[in-house]
Amino acid sequence: MEASCASLGKPPVLLFPENFVSDEAACYEEYQASWQSRPLLIIDATWQQARKMYRQSEWLQSLDVWSLPMAKRDEISRLSGFDYQLRKNQQSTGCSTIETVAFAMHLLGESETADQMLDYFDLFQKDSNDPSQTS
Repeated sequence: MEASCASLGKPPVLLFPENFVSDEAACYEEYQASWQSRPLLIIDATWQQARKMYRQSEWLQSLDVWSLPMAKRDEISRLSGFDYQLRKNQQSTGCSTIETVAFAMHLLGESETADQMLDYFDLFQKDSNDPSQTS
């Protein structure tokens, strides 16, 4: 992953919860203007797995971190209560990767794209919960 990101020419910004970030990391709740052309890196794993990956990778710990301001979540009606139904989160503030990405997209002014992602996510969950849709 590190080599792939290096080929982009700009270090990515890691989207990760502040309470799991190492003390040395530069962690921000606000998206920094200087990040505009930098890729956003999102670890697609359970929070427990993502924390373990983060702790074991000096490279991940060296990245700037954008920690989503959870207080703003309730300002976005579509995200006021994360709704991942296929697996229960161990934390009340836990959310799926796609919900996290949609939240970030909203904060970056891409609300229409975020809503489309959540529409497809809702359909996916409905189909997954519908026994008549099994193959």
